[in-house]
Amino acid sequence: MNYKALSAIVILVSLIISSLAWEIINFPKMTNSSIRLFDNVDILNNPINDPLRFIVFITIPLLLIVFLVQKKDKIFFKNFLQLAYFNDKSAINRNKENNSRINFFTHFIFFVIIVEFLFIDFSKFNHLVDFFHEGMWLSASQNLKLTGDYWTSSFIIRGLFADFYPFFLWEIFNKESIGITRLFQLIVFLLNKILILLIIRKIAIFSNLRGNIQILFFLSTIILSLSIQGYINPIFLVRSFLFLLFILIFLNFLQNCNLKFFYLIILGLFSSISFFWYIDIGVYINLLLILILFVFAIKLNLKNFLILLLSTLFGWTMFFLIIPNNEFNEFIKNTLTILGTLGWFHGLDFPHPFLELHGRALKSILLFLVSGYLLILLINYQSEKNKLFNQSMIFMYFASIIYFNYALGRSDGGHIRVGSGVIQIVFFVTVLFFIVNLTSNFLRTRKSLIKKLNIFLVIFFTSTTLFLDKKYENKSFNNLLNVRASIVKLINYDDTKYLNENYSEFFQYYSELIKKEECATVFTNEAAIFYFIKKQSCSKYYFMWSSSPIVIQQEIIKDFEYKSPKYIVYKSDIDNFSISDAVLTRVKNYIDYNYKFHEKIKYWEIYKRK
Repeated sequence: MNYKALSAIVILVSLIISSLAWEIINFPKMTNSSIRLFDNVDILNNPINDPLRFIVFITIPLLLIVFLVQKKDKIFFKNFLQLAYFNDKSAINRNKENNSRINFFTHFIFFVIIVEFLFIDFSKFNHLVDFFHEGMWLSASQNLKLTGDYWTSSFIIRGLFADFYPFFLWEIFNKESIGITRLFQLIVFLLNKILILLIIRKIAIFSNLRGNIQILFFLSTIILSLSIQGYINPIFLVRSFLFLLFILIFLNFLQNCNLKFFYLIILGLFSSISFFWYIDIGVYINLLLILILFVFAIKLNLKNFLILLLSTLFGWTMFFLIIPNNEFNEFIKNTLTILGTLGWFHGLDFPHPFLELHGRALKSILLFLVSGYLLILLINYQSEKNKLFNQSMIFMYFASIIYFNYALGRSDGGHIRVGSGVIQIVFFVTVLFFIVNLTSNFLRTRKSLIKKLNIFLVIFFTSTTLFLDKKYENKSFNNLLNVRASIVKLINYDDTKYLNENYSEFFQYYSELIKKEECATVFTNEAAIFYFIKKQSCSKYYFMWSSSPIVIQQEIIKDFEYKSPKYIVYKSDIDNFSISDAVLTRVKNYIDYNYKFHEKIKYWEIYKRK
């Protein structure tokens, strides 16, 4: 049997085994942890299932392919172990020869990205507020503004910066508005585009391709990678910024032998900074840091190991000294609660990639399998000239696996799409790199054609970037002339601009009703209500979606008993994330026992203390 036929059989059999393993892996909902943490176990999902299914599903076929290529050529394991050395000066020097051409196109694309941003009509980002998602950071910031406290004023669901960045913006610009938070998000989306550009630039340099062929690879990859990043519902969100920056800095670490000390210190500081950015990004970055430390350890690179470890400890020590003890203790308690409970009640099972025919689930799994297969081939045929490229792509592949936990944590279409962001870049890079290498002989003899193709790609990228509209962008040259006016307009929109008529009327009534109350209580998932009525929440656990753990429900009841709110927004007919009676049973029973129906205003039921 020839090698190609054997490979096809191995892949087919391995996928069948992976599919069977997916069905077999099914840890029960009822465990000692779940019973201790929650009242109703039936509504939960065991958070171990999906990550384990995913890892097993992609590992089985990729491992079998590894053993197959190792048996055929007997060099894969040797080449893979060589990737653990981070001091390939010769490859760096060779790659520096083409930097000027790459830099020219990098500067040009950077210019186009900036112009595109200025072509946007910022005043059009005045769509209605998302009471669930935007409410998280708007109302948490409102609590901070009114109390001056961080973790003691709000249960931080996403992270310190993630939940409080509106407050920081309000303080910096002396302006409290929703528009300024949306402008900030747009700026971060722009920065994410720039980071993607710089990451692809670095990878193109590592590719060790030459001349116009290198430019063709660079332009093709960056066009595909930037096509998935817009300004409304982008694939790389605000949370992604620090993760992309971490990847870029690690790639710089790989390339710059003389500055390894500097980059290792920066990488170590990410350990603490990332946890105060977004909790999940903190977990992902620290897992990557542990992986890097592990590589240093097995290679007995004591110097790099100690520098990275000490800089990590230094960062955590600085935060410990800066943050007041009570707040730091609440940070630890808050973070452990989120990490220990969110996966149980937040999860939606990841669809079986083949049996359930879920488009995004199947696509994401195929991206990992194809990219992994191509990386195995790259390593198997590794030479000194592409060692840096292989190191960078292996690192990004592991980073994409870790980052995909975002999709496994809650597996609806939107989360799967966002969680697939890094692996999409890995896929684009590996596929295009293989295509360019397979056609290299043809391309070398068609220099004129390659130049024309590169010119076409530049024109195509420029025209589509500047003039192809996505939702709300309304790009045009006229917007460039009025960019300052549209930004000012967005920032200064009155908050009522983001409300429909029903909410406006309800807030007028409810604000008057609780005018003499120190705080407000909302038992729906319309978290933004606190922001619009300019009241702090009576309990730090203002967001009901994350409040189902028993320990949180007990704290909410204690807060209710202490603050004794007179009125509660008990139910909403237009709450898209309405609470099941089986979720917050203890709080619901407390309200039902101590409160009675008072009045229904449009879609909202208000209860009054008996």
